[in-house]
Amino acid sequence: MIPDLLESRRVLCIQPHPDDADIGAGGTLARLVERGAEVIYLTVTDGTAGSDDPDQDPNQLKLLRRGEQQKALDVLGVPAELVWLDYQDGYLSPSLTLRDTLINYIRQYQPDLVLTVDPWLPYEAHNDHPVTGLMAAQAVMFASTPRIAPSSLPPHRVCAIGFFFSARPNTTVDVSTVWEQKLQAIQCHHSQFGSQWAEYKDFFDTQARSWGGPQGYARAEVFKVLTPLHLHCFPNAESS
Repeated sequence: MIPDLLESRRVLCIQPHPDDADIGAGGTLARLVERGAEVIYLTVTDGTAGSDDPDQDPNQLKLLRRGEQQKALDVLGVPAELVWLDYQDGYLSPSLTLRDTLINYIRQYQPDLVLTVDPWLPYEAHNDHPVTGLMAAQAVMFASTPRIAPSSLPPHRVCAIGFFFSARPNTTVDVSTVWEQKLQAIQCHHSQFGSQWAEYKDFFDTQARSWGGPQGYARAEVFKVLTPLHLHCFPNAESS
């Protein structure tokens, strides 16, 4: 049975860059907080590749993007704890070190839901995205296994993992009431959208309308939601 995202009480968002979770799940997170959920944002990379300006100082950009992320969460009304791993943006590769780090953050925060990018999105060309999603999925699967990434932290079983930016969603969340908040939050990431905001806004709006339409929602977000059981030797996970 696929868990109900909106019943989650503690959520760990594992995103490749500042802004990804706001774009993919900002409305759902705002609704979760309205229902009393706690939220933790874990950002894997430092975001320093997110500029077209060759003269942009990487350290200044890193600090700028951290500030933008905090402003976005303030707009969403999401009082999230922020964790920054500071891997180099654009150079992320799968590693047991990263996987084990995520395992221990899961054990530390003990979320019932992990939200992350879908690593199996067709045609995704930014390596940071599939790497983050895959390492997060592995961490969810192994967080309850004491002999994987052994530490003083007790094992923890996550109830569900929700993948945003997914081509095979199985869950639709009505975000109509928080849609304008979500757009304002995304706009806080000015370093990423800047003068192109109007074009991006139209794209986000059209996409959310198309997702919500079949359910009768004005705007929606979609996710592929699975349990840890689906993540290992489960041929029907794709169609679940």
